[in-house]
Amino acid sequence: MCIIHTHHPVSLKKSLPISQFNRIRRLCSREEDFQTQAYDLEARFKDRHYTLEWITSARKRFEGMSQMECLYAPKRPNTEPRINCIVQFSPVSHEFQSIIQQYWHIIASDPSLTCFTSTPRVVFKRPPNLRNLLVRAHNPPQPEHFLHQIPQGNYKCGQCAQCNFTTKTKIFHHPLTGKPLHIKGVITCNTNNVIYMLRCPCGLAYIGKTTRSLKTRIAEHRSNIRNHNDKSPVAIHFTAASHNVSSLRYIGIEHVKSPSRGGDVNSLLLKREAYWIYTLGTLFPKGLNEDFDLRPFL
Repeated sequence: MCIIHTHHPVSLKKSLPISQFNRIRRLCSREEDFQTQAYDLEARFKDRHYTLEWITSARKRFEGMSQMECLYAPKRPNTEPRINCIVQFSPVSHEFQSIIQQYWHIIASDPSLTCFTSTPRVVFKRPPNLRNLLVRAHNPPQPEHFLHQIPQGNYKCGQCAQCNFTTKTKIFHHPLTGKPLHIKGVITCNTNNVIYMLRCPCGLAYIGKTTRSLKTRIAEHRSNIRNHNDKSPVAIHFTAASHNVSSLRYIGIEHVKSPSRGGDVNSLLLKREAYWIYTLGTLFPKGLNEDFDLRPFL
Protein backbone atom coordinates (compact mmCIF):
# COMPACT_ATOMS: atom_id res chain seq x y z
CA MET A 1 0.00 0.00 0.00
CA CYS A 2 1.31 3.44 -0.89
CA ILE A 3 1.08 6.45 1.41
CA ILE A 4 -1.64 8.88 0.39
CA HIS A 5 0.77 11.82 0.03
CA THR A 6 2.89 10.17 -2.69
CA HIS A 7 2.75 11.31 -6.32
CA HIS A 8 0.93 8.18 -7.51
CA PRO A 9 -2.15 8.80 -9.72
CA VAL A 10 -5.28 9.57 -7.70
CA SER A 11 -7.14 6.82 -9.54
CA LEU A 12 -4.54 4.31 -8.33
CA LYS A 13 -4.79 5.45 -4.72
CA LYS A 14 -8.60 5.32 -4.84
CA SER A 15 -8.56 1.81 -6.28
CA LEU A 16 -6.31 0.35 -3.57
CA PRO A 17 -8.96 0.20 -0.80
CA ILE A 18 -11.43 -1.33 -3.26
CA SER A 19 -9.01 -4.04 -4.40
CA GLN A 20 -7.93 -4.88 -0.83
CA PHE A 21 -11.47 -5.15 0.57
CA ASN A 22 -12.36 -7.26 -2.47
CA ARG A 23 -9.40 -9.51 -1.69
CA ILE A 24 -10.40 -10.22 1.91
CA ARG A 25 -14.05 -10.78 0.87
CA ARG A 26 -12.86 -13.44 -1.58
CA LEU A 27 -10.70 -15.08 1.10
CA CYS A 28 -13.21 -15.01 3.98
CA SER A 29 -16.15 -17.40 3.80
CA ARG A 30 -17.54 -16.36 7.20
CA GLU A 31 -18.91 -12.89 7.83
CA GLU A 32 -17.21 -12.54 11.22
CA ASP A 33 -13.83 -13.28 9.63
CA PHE A 34 -14.47 -10.64 6.99
CA GLN A 35 -15.42 -8.04 9.62
CA THR A 36 -12.28 -8.79 11.65
CA GLN A 37 -9.99 -8.49 8.64
CA ALA A 38 -11.87 -5.43 7.35
CA TYR A 39 -11.40 -3.66 10.68
CA ASP A 40 -7.65 -4.36 10.60
CA LEU A 41 -7.40 -3.26 6.96
CA GLU A 42 -9.29 -0.05 7.70
CA ALA A 43 -6.82 0.78 10.48
CA ARG A 44 -3.85 0.27 8.16
CA PHE A 45 -5.33 2.58 5.55
CA LYS A 46 -5.91 5.22 8.22
CA ASP A 47 -2.26 4.93 9.26
CA ARG A 48 -1.39 5.85 5.68
CA HIS A 49 -3.66 8.90 5.84
CA TYR A 50 -6.32 7.63 3.44
CA THR A 51 -9.56 9.60 3.74
CA LEU A 52 -12.38 8.01 5.71
CA GLU A 53 -14.67 8.56 2.72
CA TRP A 54 -12.55 6.34 0.46
CA ILE A 55 -12.17 3.63 3.11
CA THR A 56 -15.86 3.55 4.10
CA SER A 57 -17.05 3.56 0.50
CA ALA A 58 -14.82 0.60 -0.38
CA ARG A 59 -15.84 -1.37 2.74
CA LYS A 60 -19.58 -0.86 2.24
CA ARG A 61 -19.23 -1.97 -1.36
CA PHE A 62 -18.30 -5.50 -0.24
CA GLU A 63 -20.15 -5.79 3.07
CA GLY A 64 -23.38 -6.58 1.26
CA MET A 65 -21.79 -9.21 -0.99
CA SER A 66 -21.08 -12.87 -0.38
CA GLN A 67 -17.82 -14.68 -1.05
CA MET A 68 -19.31 -16.47 -4.07
CA GLU A 69 -20.51 -13.21 -5.61
CA CYS A 70 -16.97 -11.83 -5.49
CA LEU A 71 -15.39 -15.03 -6.79
CA TYR A 72 -17.76 -15.33 -9.73
CA ALA A 73 -18.43 -11.70 -10.57
CA PRO A 74 -19.95 -11.27 -14.06
CA LYS A 75 -17.50 -10.19 -16.73
CA ARG A 76 -17.89 -6.81 -18.30
CA PRO A 77 -19.20 -6.90 -21.86
CA ASN A 78 -16.64 -6.25 -24.57
CA THR A 79 -16.91 -2.70 -25.81
CA GLU A 80 -15.44 -1.06 -28.88
CA PRO A 81 -11.63 -1.21 -28.63
CA ARG A 82 -9.96 2.09 -27.81
CA ILE A 83 -6.48 3.27 -28.62
CA ASN A 84 -4.19 3.62 -25.62
CA CYS A 85 -1.95 6.68 -25.33
CA ILE A 86 0.83 5.47 -23.02
CA VAL A 87 2.84 8.16 -21.24
CA GLN A 88 5.03 8.33 -18.15
CA PHE A 89 3.16 9.56 -15.11
CA SER A 90 4.11 12.91 -13.57
CA PRO A 91 2.39 15.44 -11.28
CA VAL A 92 1.13 17.30 -14.38
CA SER A 93 -0.13 14.23 -16.25
CA HIS A 94 -3.76 15.14 -15.61
CA GLU A 95 -3.20 18.38 -17.55
CA PHE A 96 -1.91 16.37 -20.50
CA GLN A 97 -5.01 14.19 -20.35
CA SER A 98 -7.38 17.16 -20.24
CA ILE A 99 -5.62 18.81 -23.21
CA ILE A 100 -6.14 15.69 -25.33
CA GLN A 101 -9.82 15.55 -24.42
CA GLN A 102 -10.32 19.27 -24.97
CA TYR A 103 -8.77 19.42 -28.44
CA TRP A 104 -9.54 15.93 -29.72
CA HIS A 105 -12.19 17.31 -32.07
CA ILE A 106 -9.38 18.84 -34.17
CA ILE A 107 -7.87 15.41 -34.84
CA ALA A 108 -11.32 13.85 -35.31
CA SER A 109 -12.11 16.41 -38.04
CA ASP A 110 -9.05 15.41 -40.10
CA PRO A 111 -10.20 13.07 -42.93
CA SER A 112 -6.77 11.38 -43.06
CA LEU A 113 -7.10 10.23 -39.43
CA THR A 114 -10.35 8.30 -39.65
CA CYS A 115 -8.70 5.32 -37.90
CA PHE A 116 -9.13 7.22 -34.62
CA THR A 117 -12.84 6.68 -34.06
CA SER A 118 -12.85 7.69 -30.39
CA THR A 119 -10.80 9.64 -27.89
CA PRO A 120 -7.74 7.61 -26.86
CA ARG A 121 -7.50 6.32 -23.34
CA VAL A 122 -4.53 7.86 -21.52
CA VAL A 123 -2.60 5.11 -19.75
CA PHE A 124 0.21 5.93 -17.36
CA LYS A 125 3.38 3.91 -16.95
CA ARG A 126 5.80 4.17 -14.08
CA PRO A 127 8.67 6.62 -14.61
CA PRO A 128 12.22 5.67 -13.58
CA ASN A 129 12.64 5.56 -9.82
CA LEU A 130 15.79 6.01 -7.74
CA ARG A 131 16.67 2.34 -8.05
CA ASN A 132 16.49 2.51 -11.84
CA LEU A 133 18.70 5.60 -11.84
CA LEU A 134 21.27 4.58 -9.24
CA VAL A 135 21.47 0.78 -9.17
CA ARG A 136 22.96 -1.33 -11.94
CA ALA A 137 21.52 -4.83 -11.95
CA HIS A 138 24.26 -6.25 -14.13
CA ASN A 139 27.92 -5.31 -13.99
CA PRO A 140 29.82 -5.51 -17.29
CA PRO A 141 32.51 -8.18 -17.43
CA GLN A 142 36.09 -7.10 -16.85
CA PRO A 143 38.22 -7.11 -20.02
CA GLU A 144 40.61 -10.04 -20.26
CA HIS A 145 43.15 -8.23 -22.42
CA PHE A 146 45.16 -5.01 -22.34
CA LEU A 147 43.15 -3.17 -25.03
CA HIS A 148 41.14 -1.28 -22.40
CA GLN A 149 44.37 0.57 -21.61
CA ILE A 150 44.75 1.84 -25.19
CA PRO A 151 43.23 5.29 -25.80
CA GLN A 152 40.05 5.24 -27.85
CA GLY A 153 40.65 5.91 -31.50
CA ASN A 154 41.04 4.50 -35.01
CA TYR A 155 44.18 2.39 -35.60
CA LYS A 156 45.79 0.53 -38.49
CA CYS A 157 46.17 -3.20 -38.05
CA GLY A 158 49.34 -3.04 -40.18
CA GLN A 159 48.59 -6.35 -41.87
CA CYS A 160 45.99 -5.65 -44.57
CA ALA A 161 45.64 -3.72 -47.82
CA GLN A 162 42.98 -1.42 -46.33
CA CYS A 163 45.45 0.18 -43.90
CA ASN A 164 46.63 2.44 -46.73
CA PHE A 165 43.23 4.17 -46.80
CA THR A 166 42.89 5.10 -43.13
CA THR A 167 44.93 6.86 -40.48
CA LYS A 168 45.76 6.54 -36.80
CA THR A 169 43.75 9.16 -34.91
CA LYS A 170 41.69 9.77 -31.79
CA ILE A 171 39.34 12.28 -33.41
CA PHE A 172 37.57 12.88 -36.69
CA HIS A 173 35.99 16.03 -38.08
CA HIS A 174 32.39 16.87 -38.88
CA PRO A 175 32.16 16.79 -42.71
CA LEU A 176 30.13 20.02 -42.86
CA THR A 177 31.32 22.15 -39.93
CA GLY A 178 34.81 20.79 -39.35
CA LYS A 179 34.09 20.38 -35.63
CA PRO A 180 36.39 17.77 -34.04
CA LEU A 181 34.59 14.73 -32.59
CA HIS A 182 35.98 11.92 -30.46
CA ILE A 183 36.05 8.35 -31.75
CA LYS A 184 34.14 5.95 -29.50
CA GLY A 185 36.02 2.74 -28.85
CA VAL A 186 39.29 1.15 -29.93
CA ILE A 187 38.85 0.40 -33.64
CA THR A 188 41.21 -1.39 -36.03
CA CYS A 189 40.75 -2.91 -39.47
CA ASN A 190 39.84 -6.21 -37.77
CA THR A 191 37.14 -4.80 -35.45
CA ASN A 192 33.57 -6.05 -35.88
CA ASN A 193 30.34 -4.11 -35.25
CA VAL A 194 31.66 -0.74 -36.37
CA ILE A 195 30.08 2.51 -37.52
CA TYR A 196 32.43 4.00 -40.13
CA MET A 197 32.71 7.11 -42.29
CA LEU A 198 33.90 7.20 -45.90
CA ARG A 199 35.27 10.38 -47.47
CA CYS A 200 35.72 11.20 -51.13
CA PRO A 201 38.16 13.80 -52.58
CA CYS A 202 35.40 16.40 -52.97
CA GLY A 203 34.64 16.28 -49.24
CA LEU A 204 31.33 14.38 -49.22
CA ALA A 205 30.92 11.74 -46.52
CA TYR A 206 29.08 8.45 -46.21
CA ILE A 207 28.13 6.75 -42.93
CA GLY A 208 27.81 2.96 -42.86
CA LYS A 209 27.77 0.04 -40.44
CA THR A 210 29.08 -3.50 -40.52
CA THR A 211 28.80 -6.57 -38.32
CA ARG A 212 31.86 -8.09 -40.00
CA SER A 213 35.43 -6.86 -39.81
CA LEU A 214 35.87 -3.27 -40.93
CA LYS A 215 38.47 -4.23 -43.55
CA THR A 216 36.01 -6.66 -45.19
CA ARG A 217 33.39 -3.95 -45.60
CA ILE A 218 35.89 -1.40 -46.91
CA ALA A 219 37.14 -3.95 -49.45
CA GLU A 220 33.55 -4.33 -50.67
CA HIS A 221 33.20 -0.56 -51.12
CA ARG A 222 36.42 -0.42 -53.14
CA SER A 223 35.25 -3.36 -55.26
CA ASN A 224 31.91 -1.61 -55.91
CA ILE A 225 33.77 1.51 -57.06
CA ARG A 226 36.06 -0.43 -59.41
CA ASN A 227 33.11 -2.35 -60.88
CA HIS A 228 30.87 0.74 -61.15
CA ASN A 229 28.11 -0.85 -59.07
CA ASP A 230 24.95 1.13 -59.80
CA LYS A 231 23.32 0.01 -56.53
CA SER A 232 25.97 1.56 -54.30
CA PRO A 233 25.60 5.33 -53.68
CA VAL A 234 29.34 5.59 -53.04
CA ALA A 235 30.23 3.84 -56.30
CA ILE A 236 27.69 5.94 -58.23
CA HIS A 237 29.25 9.15 -56.92
CA PHE A 238 32.84 8.03 -57.61
CA THR A 239 31.87 7.08 -61.17
CA ALA A 240 29.99 10.34 -61.83
CA ALA A 241 32.81 12.47 -60.39
CA SER A 242 35.57 10.42 -62.06
CA HIS A 243 37.28 9.79 -58.71
CA ASN A 244 39.94 7.12 -58.53
CA VAL A 245 39.31 4.25 -56.11
CA SER A 246 42.66 4.97 -54.45
CA SER A 247 41.33 8.36 -53.29
CA LEU A 248 38.75 6.73 -50.99
CA ARG A 249 39.42 7.34 -47.29
CA TYR A 250 37.70 5.76 -44.31
CA ILE A 251 37.71 5.95 -40.53
CA GLY A 252 35.94 3.95 -37.84
CA ILE A 253 33.99 6.37 -35.63
CA GLU A 254 32.23 4.06 -33.15
CA HIS A 255 32.56 0.49 -31.94
CA VAL A 256 29.16 -0.90 -30.91
CA LYS A 257 29.66 -3.62 -28.30
CA SER A 258 27.41 -6.67 -28.29
CA PRO A 259 24.98 -6.68 -25.32
CA SER A 260 26.48 -8.75 -22.48
CA ARG A 261 23.13 -10.46 -21.94
CA GLY A 262 22.56 -11.12 -25.61
CA GLY A 263 20.35 -9.24 -28.03
CA ASP A 264 20.15 -7.96 -31.57
CA VAL A 265 23.43 -6.16 -32.18
CA ASN A 266 22.37 -5.35 -35.75
CA SER A 267 19.45 -3.33 -34.39
CA LEU A 268 21.86 -1.38 -32.19
CA LEU A 269 24.09 -0.75 -35.20
CA LEU A 270 21.14 0.53 -37.25
CA LYS A 271 20.22 2.95 -34.45
CA ARG A 272 23.76 4.28 -34.15
CA GLU A 273 24.09 4.51 -37.93
CA ALA A 274 20.90 6.60 -38.09
CA TYR A 275 22.19 8.77 -35.24
CA TRP A 276 25.47 9.52 -37.00
CA ILE A 277 23.83 10.11 -40.39
CA TYR A 278 21.58 12.70 -38.74
CA THR A 279 24.31 14.22 -36.54
CA LEU A 280 26.86 14.56 -39.35
CA GLY A 281 24.32 15.61 -41.98
CA THR A 282 25.40 13.04 -44.57
CA LEU A 283 22.03 12.63 -46.29
CA PHE A 284 21.97 13.55 -49.99
CA PRO A 285 22.70 16.20 -51.28
CA LYS A 286 25.00 17.21 -48.39
CA GLY A 287 26.38 13.68 -48.19
CA LEU A 288 26.29 10.31 -49.90
CA ASN A 289 23.69 8.54 -47.74
CA GLU A 290 20.38 8.10 -49.54
CA ASP A 291 18.33 7.47 -46.37
CA PHE A 292 18.46 5.75 -42.98
CA ASP A 293 16.34 3.06 -41.35
CA LEU A 294 13.96 4.13 -38.58
CA ARG A 295 12.44 0.69 -37.98
CA PRO A 296 14.79 -0.16 -35.06
CA PHE A 297 13.30 2.78 -33.14
CA LEU A 298 9.71 1.55 -33.52
